[in-house]
Amino acid sequence: MIKKEDNILKDYIFKIIFGRVASKELLEDFLERILDIKVEVAQIVNNEIIREAHESKSSSLDLVIITKNGDIITIEVQNESYVGMEKRIKHYSDRLGSTMLKKGDDYCKSHKVISIAILNHKIYKQKKDKYKHVFKILNTEDQSIYDDDPLEIIIFDKMKKENYNINNPRDRIFMYLYGLLNDNELKTVLAEDSLIRRIEETKNMISKSQEAEILKIEIEKRQMDEQIRLETVKKESEQKGIEKGIKEGEEKEKFKFALKLKNKGFSLDEISEITELPFEKVKNLISK
Repeated sequence: MIKKEDNILKDYIFKIIFGRVASKELLEDFLERILDIKVEVAQIVNNEIIREAHESKSSSLDLVIITKNGDIITIEVQNESYVGMEKRIKHYSDRLGSTMLKKGDDYCKSHKVISIAILNHKIYKQKKDKYKHVFKILNTEDQSIYDDDPLEIIIFDKMKKENYNINNPRDRIFMYLYGLLNDNELKTVLAEDSLIRRIEETKNMISKSQEAEILKIEIEKRQMDEQIRLETVKKESEQKGIEKGIKEGEEKEKFKFALKLKNKGFSLDEISEITELPFEKVKNLISK
């Protein structure tokens, strides 16, 4: 169940508020508010990006949306701070864009991907009064932006309350998401802002069902599975390192022994047979 103190930016709460078929219009209005563009949602797809290999990273975005014009919009919410957020988003977005290409498609036909990250902390502390950060390919020769790039990354981070303008619709919704509104402000906003009121009503509605708790358990299970996978890969890598070290140590001793045999007048064939080293290795060793 969603508790009163739970933050909307918890991934499982955000998913269930905006990720259901019944929430399509709510999601469209939310995206239009924060992006200031017209958005028509065609589909909310499975947000798991499959690993290509056992050792590679798996990934999950909170929402992956396909619009009616074929664009892809991803949304990820983060309550915890960690280094490399832009690289992580770009990595997942690039992979997602390529997975949407069909066999034989030209890469120039890649779908436009808008990757949105909503962070419950300040990532760019030098920009205290700015919370929207847009990343595109930059031409370093003339400092121009490559507007035809299919990937656009937009990061929203959290400012102090005094840096928001409650009368600005986009500022207001972020103040709501971050829990920066006091009781009186929230009461006024809920009465005057229909989008925020609908989000709050949806949150209250699902708090009375078990749907959020089930999704929370599924997300926690996936996170646990991923942690176990990473630990397994780490142990396997360590074991391979140990085995490689042992093998290299054994080979080094054989080389030393081979040199002693050579000094005693043994032929290359005899040294290879005695040490069980390949003839070419013995030959290269002796020649040095």
